[in-house]
Amino acid sequence: KQAVQITDAMQSQSVSTSPLSSQYSTIAGKVKTYLAEYKTLESEYARLANAKTESELYRKKVDDLEKAKKQDEEKMSRNLAKYDDAHTTYERQLEGVIARQKQFYGKRKEVFKAAFVAYWLAHGTYASLLSGKVGPLSDYVQANEQNM
Repeated sequence: KQAVQITDAMQSQSVSTSPLSSQYSTIAGKVKTYLAEYKTLESEYARLANAKTESELYRKKVDDLEKAKKQDEEKMSRNLAKYDDAHTTYERQLEGVIARQKQFYGKRKEVFKAAFVAYWLAHGTYASLLSGKVGPLSDYVQANEQNM
């Protein structure tokens, strides 16, 4: 995330006219896409939790009906059907989330490599810019170093 912020800052400065700006854009795009995918995946967790809660609710109802002294077969079959539907929905959503998590996890090396490269490219560029600005000062310091 910090690498994206650095590359965004770099693009807004005069460096955006350099040949490195297309590299920054490419790298920032990869990292931004990965972060957006994370947010999408994260948003699925609430739906998954709701499906699990519903499944557990009907499981508890069925358990309570089984333990009841007076058995109500109609209620039992209705809640058992609701439990089956809720549990099937939960398991289907869980399988989908796990598959997307594995896919997301598989992209980590490429994205972290891109973030690492962006970070150090930005630092190198900043160091070069700073060196250009500090150069005259450095010359002055070296010229006057012996006089101290």
